[in-house]
Amino acid sequence: MKKTQSVLLICALILSLLVSGCSSSAKKAYTPEQFKLTPEKAQEMAKQGVAIVESGGDIKEAGLLLEHVVKTEPLDAKGYFALGVTRYQKKDYQGALEAYDKSIQLDPKVAGVYQAKANVLRDQKNLKEAEVWYRKAWAVNPQFVGAYTELGLQLSLANRAPEAVTVLKEGMAANPNNLPMAQLLASIAFQAGMKDEAKAAYNTVLKLDPNNAEAKDALSKLN
Repeated sequence: MKKTQSVLLICALILSLLVSGCSSSAKKAYTPEQFKLTPEKAQEMAKQGVAIVESGGDIKEAGLLLEHVVKTEPLDAKGYFALGVTRYQKKDYQGALEAYDKSIQLDPKVAGVYQAKANVLRDQKNLKEAEVWYRKAWAVNPQFVGAYTELGLQLSLANRAPEAVTVLKEGMAANPNNLPMAQLLASIAFQAGMKDEAKAAYNTVLKLDPNNAEAKDALSKLN
């Protein structure tokens, strides 16, 4: 019995020392000095966060890095773009918009940021304002296919097929060899009963993909 009590006392003492040590370490670990970033360290962390986003890595990890940096140091255009992506993934739409705006201010020639901002506005059910930013994306880069296809799709879903077709025709004029966009244009025109536009689009699909079964079947119904 005495032996058991002695063992228990020793265990309690060790546990007490461990807890005390952990508490001391925890207090030391979270001192403001440890989290104070030098400009060099901030730049290193920002680059790491951007790299994670660009490689399709852990968005949560990237967000933690970038949010920590931006509290003390400004980011560059890529940094704010990546920060916007991490905030968007968290559904922090206002925060994402603010980050995208800062990215655009620093470098207004990156079409992807304009589309990213448009996607946020789309998710906020503000298609009118989203359309403005999709158009800005392809004004910056006429070959930026994503802006045409996303706006075309959203207009179609909003029962605005003629406008969707117009947008996608603009996109095809700038990107005549883009098969997915030609297929989307053909499908929207076909479903909307816009026969001439559907025929032209399906013929483009066959030109780009001669064995496309959907295009052949649709043209047989249209002729």
